[in-house]
Amino acid sequence: MYLALRAVEGIPTDPGFSKWRPLITAAHDIQLAEHQIRCALGLLKAIPPEETLESHHMSRGAWIYYHVTTWTFWMDALLERAKRLVKQGVRVLVRPSEPGWKALQAELLAPLESLSELVGKLRDPLAHGGGAIEALAEEHLWEAIVLLSAPVDFNQVFQPMTKHHETWYERLHKMSEAALATVEQAAGKLNQHIDWDRRIESP
Repeated sequence: MYLALRAVEGIPTDPGFSKWRPLITAAHDIQLAEHQIRCALGLLKAIPPEETLESHHMSRGAWIYYHVTTWTFWMDALLERAKRLVKQGVRVLVRPSEPGWKALQAELLAPLESLSELVGKLRDPLAHGGGAIEALAEEHLWEAIVLLSAPVDFNQVFQPMTKHHETWYERLHKMSEAALATVEQAAGKLNQHIDWDRRIESP
């Protein structure tokens, strides 16, 4: 990529290209988020052997928790990026020529917003505190930890997740497919409202 950038460095850019930069950036941001989601799912499914985990001072439960958390943040990022692309696409490519652009934007955003709310319920405790830490209070484990002056062993805290490993993977996989299909549908509907010949020719 850097070789390509250097190769085109001296080529003058058409002033009209500036409107495409945020759209191209937003589209590639979505592709990055999709890649990270699939990586998180693949790593969640393929737990390393015990000796490999032990060599990194990690339990199976900690491995599962880490990749569930990673998936959650990237899924949240995917949906936020998709909403941004819809808004930018409507503003730049639809609004100038279609009076009903507001209704179209609301229609495209609605399913993405619904998914964002669902993912937000998973993400918020992870991002702002709670989750596994709250569980220590709910199960009255802080008392024993304080009395014994024992450090919190997160490998043990997360270990119960191994019992539900397959369930976690199946649910996140289904949510991923549904979310990616929703993003694809939104992009497809947006595309139907764009006069590409006119937009490419206009400055």
